[in-house]
This record gives sequence, structure tokens and C-alpha cells, in this order.
Amino acid sequence: MKYAMIRRVWRFARFVQSGLLPTLRLTPLSFGVFLLSVSSLLSAAPSFQETFNSHKFVMLLIDPQSGQIVDANDAASQFYGYDPAELKAMTIQQINQLSAEQVSEERKLAQAEGRNYFIFRHKVADGSVKTVEVSSVPLEFDGNTLLHSIVRDISNERRISDELWHYQARLEEMVDLKALELEARYRNEQIRMIFAIGLLFIIASGLIYALRQSRIAGAKVEKAELGLREVIWGTNVGTWEWNVITGETVFSDRWADIVGYSLDELEPVSIDTWLSIAHPDDLERSSEQLEKVFKGELDFYECEVRVRHRNGSWRWVQDRGKVVEWGIDGKPLRMSGTHTDITDKKNAEIELKDALSQLVATLEATDNGILVTSEYGHVIRTNTQFTTMWHLPAGIVSLGDEKVMLAHVKDQLRDPEQFIVDIEGVYQNIHLESEDLLEFKDGRVFSRFSRPMIVDGRFCGRVWSFRDITEQRNAQEKIHRLAMTDTLTDLANRNQFTLQFEKNLDLAQREQKNLALMMVDLDKFKHINDTYGHPVGDAVLKAVATVLLRHCRKTDIVARLGGDEFAVVSVFPKDRAAAYQVAERIIGELQEPIDAASHNLDVALSIGMCFYPDDAKTVEDMIYKADVALYAAKKAGHNLIRCYENPQKVSDQTV
Repeated sequence: MKYAMIRRVWRFARFVQSGLLPTLRLTPLSFGVFLLSVSSLLSAAPSFQETFNSHKFVMLLIDPQSGQIVDANDAASQFYGYDPAELKAMTIQQINQLSAEQVSEERKLAQAEGRNYFIFRHKVADGSVKTVEVSSVPLEFDGNTLLHSIVRDISNERRISDELWHYQARLEEMVDLKALELEARYRNEQIRMIFAIGLLFIIASGLIYALRQSRIAGAKVEKAELGLREVIWGTNVGTWEWNVITGETVFSDRWADIVGYSLDELEPVSIDTWLSIAHPDDLERSSEQLEKVFKGELDFYECEVRVRHRNGSWRWVQDRGKVVEWGIDGKPLRMSGTHTDITDKKNAEIELKDALSQLVATLEATDNGILVTSEYGHVIRTNTQFTTMWHLPAGIVSLGDEKVMLAHVKDQLRDPEQFIVDIEGVYQNIHLESEDLLEFKDGRVFSRFSRPMIVDGRFCGRVWSFRDITEQRNAQEKIHRLAMTDTLTDLANRNQFTLQFEKNLDLAQREQKNLALMMVDLDKFKHINDTYGHPVGDAVLKAVATVLLRHCRKTDIVARLGGDEFAVVSVFPKDRAAAYQVAERIIGELQEPIDAASHNLDVALSIGMCFYPDDAKTVEDMIYKADVALYAAKKAGHNLIRCYENPQKVSDQTV
């Protein structure tokens, strides 16, 4: 009897070790988080960043390719002891103390055990190392994938667990040794009974001692059980044990508390108790997971299920369990597991999903192309109008390859290098609001505006807005062209002539160079209009304009001032003789009859010239003195050139 009692204690300790303890390993409440706060677009729903930063769990957003920490909430900053900016300048490899081989081994072990979490060793800012439980889920966002990792410090739990396992090993060793000792003593008792009754006292004493040790061992086991219950209570989870064959089920007080009852109020409890409060839509999914566990396809059972609370509301629980006893036929006999209340987590997920939906709807409703980038310039989100405006193929957008996307964008621009310089300049001044124009090779013009996203005083990204202003730009250019261009000859009109003349005169003054001004007037043009009509006269004016352009450089200014009056500014001529030769060539070509509206007409013209700085030093003075020379040429005859020398003398140059 005494030995049987000791063996029962031993088997109970083994049950605690192999059956119940694994169910205490809990995964943090993991959920996907994304909200891009566009202060100019959203006003009602809480932003992703606010929800992410204010959450009580330690959360990180990690680039799965590089391990770069993209973002970290306030809880993460407090836990690791780094400022948020310091964390985002780090990689997860700088924090995780496991080698790449150890990380890989842990992932394989988690897969084999059916876990969706990992146990790592993380080093914090003060140099200490903590044991953490990490749950990571991929967060798909417009073709971009980030790892949303939730970290829970399990250092204390691990220490308690190690102590329990250490005590259990010692307990088992002690019990085994004691059992062997008792058996030896029992055999000695049988032998010694033959020789001396006096030895009975010694044997009895040994038995008393054994019983005392047994009671001590039982007390230690009871203490271990108490510690185990305290650990379970501290994790705020409910526990259950299910006899798969009979349906008999044992629930903890916390399990009942989750659904608003006490255990007494639920009596008698069975598996039907669970089935009666679980949401019917979730039971099918739960049954599928159980079936996989029973078939050996999964080592652990895990499912998120809704349960009806006493007040009629639905609560979300994470149901986890493991088969702790199998029959000789390979059928499950008994399961143990936990229930964790994850209602707050699920509600947060719903709120974030709604906020994201509102954001997406807002972005898609605008006529502008919208691009949202991170603090490092990485593309976070675009709307459909953006991809349409930039002619981005669907394949590029879905791939999320920023380099490929940038190359496609740059290839469309007239000045791609300046495009990159402007972007870099904006990110060097994170608080700058920028506005500029982008000109495309195909003639399109975009207005580009950007505004920083500031959350709690911290720069977290930038919103770019693009508007196609091609039609507006073309209309403005048309208006400007009408205001600055002669509609008949397409030459500069008087307004443009004056502006360009002033600019070139300022430049000549700064660089100490020459300018030559020719005032050109047709001789007897009124006769042509009166004889042949204005259409023929207009054709003559166009022909003269063509001749002037042909003999002038692109840098020269050629204008029609009105009627039959033209002007030419020769910019930086080699000398007075070179400018005079241009005037000679113009008159020389017009000595030949010109074809004007099917009429061969002889055209004569007069030219008056003035030079800067010899003759005049202002635009007004040069125009006046060139006119003086022009009237002198017209007075003298036809096809003549006169150069102004002084107020009393005009040079008599003829052809």
C-alpha cells in the first residue's frame, strides 16, 4: 500500500509535466495593424498609427527581407529601452540573440509542434537578455508584405517552468531511490524476521521514516501544484480537460468567468456545455481542427471561436489544446487546453479594418493621384488614379518593386535627374511642404504637391498628390502666345520685343558686349493693299517675316511692331560691319520678286540701324535713334540702309 501510494504521487507528477504544463504556453494577442494617417483626408476614424502606438502589447513592423524594423510602438520602446527612432534604425538581428542556425531550428521546432509562435532571446538596451514569445503574421498591403510581430516577455514564466521541471526531476529521482530503498528494507525485514524479533523495531522505524519522507514529498507536490495554479491564474486564461470518449469535461473557474458565470451555475458541465455557448458558425471550423489533431496531422489544436456571454453578447476566445492521452488503438482518449479571452484584440482588428476601408475609399474618391511613402521614402500605398496617371502596369504595382516602379516613372519625364534631386531635397527637410511641376516627354504636365505626415510630433511619412494640368497649361501658353506673338507672322509682337530687348540690353551691359537694332519698314506697302487687297498684303508681310528669320540667328530678336513695321535686335554681333552685312543680305534677297498669294510682286524696304553702346545706352534711346535713321533712309529712296551716328548726322549707306 505504501509503495502504491508513492507510485501514484510519481504518476501525478508525470501528468503535470507531460499533460497540463504545455497548455500554459500562451501566444500573445497578435493582429495585423495598418493605418496611414493622412491628416488632410481623415477626420473621424482613429488612425492606424494612433492605434498601433497606443496599444499595450509590444509590437514591431519588420521587413521580412532585410530584418529592418520599419516601425515600433510605445510599448516596444519601453520594453527594449530604446527611443522609437533608435529602434527603427536597427534590425531584428541586432536584438535577437539567437544565431541564424538557432532561429531556423526554433522555426522547425515550432512547425513540428504546431505552434504559431516562437521562443527567442532578446537583448534590451541595459544589456540584459529576456526570454520572449514572438507571434508574427504577414501583413499584406497593396502588394507589400511586412511582418507584424507581437512580443511577450515570458522570462518569469520560463524561470518558474524551469524550477518546476527541475523540482520534478529531483522528486522523481528521490521517489525512485526511496522506492528502491524501501524494497531493499522490506527484503531485509523478511530475512531478519527469521533470526530476531528485535529487528522488527528497526524495520518499523524504517517504515515510519519512509512514510515521513512520503508526506514531505506529497507536500512538495502540493506546493508545486499551488504554484502551477498561480501561474495559470496570472496568465488570466481558463483551462479545460475533456474525456473524448465519455464527453466528461472539467472547466476552471476562470473558464466560467470568461462567459460571465460561476462553475456552480453551469453544473452539470460536459462537452455539451461548450457546444451550447459556442457560435454555430465557428463550430465547423473547430471540428475541422480537432479532426486534424486526431488524425495526427497537427500536434496542437488551435482555433478562434465566439462564445455567448451571460449578458447575451459574443466574446472571442482563443481555444488551444493537446491530446494528453492516447489509446492503444491510436485513438485520442483525453485532451487538455486553455481558453484566452481575445475580445479586445478582435474588436481592435475590426476598428482597424473599418478605418482602413475609410482611408481606401477616401483615396479612391479623389481625382488626384495619391502616393503615400514611409519616413524612409518607401512606397506604402497608391490609389487607382495614381497608377492611371503614371501609366503604371498592374504587374509593377502588384510586385511592389520600388526600383522597377521608379525606373518606369523616370523614363516618362523630360528631366528625370532633376526629379530625383527634388525628391531627395524634400526628404532632407522633413517638415517642408513642396509644390512644383513635372513635364513629360509626351507633353503632359503634372502639378506635384507633398505634405509631411506628423503623428505626435514625429515624422512618419509623406503624402504626394499629383494633378494633371496639361489642358490648363496649354490654355495658359495659348493666352501667353496671343499676348506676346503677332498672330499673322508668328513673330514676336511689340510687348515681347520690348521685354526681350530689355533683357538682352541688361546682359550686354553686364558682359560689356554690343547690340545692334534694325528698324525695318516696307516702302509703298499701302499701294499693295490698295491694289491687290489685304490678303495679298498679308502674304507679303509673311514673306518678309520669313526672309528676316532666315538671315537672323536664333538668339536674335525678330518682331513685327505693327502694320508694315518690323524690328530686329542682333544680339552680340561681332562688330558693326557684321550687323550691317545682315541688313544688306535682307535687302538683297528682297530685290527679287516675291510670291504673294499667286502674285509676283516687287518689294522694297528701308532699314535704320543703331548700335549699343556707341550710339545709345537705353532701349528707348536706341528705338528713337534707329527710327531717326529709318526715316532718313525712306526719305532718301528705296532699299536703303541708314546708320545713326549722332543727332546731327546720319550715315548715307545705300545698296
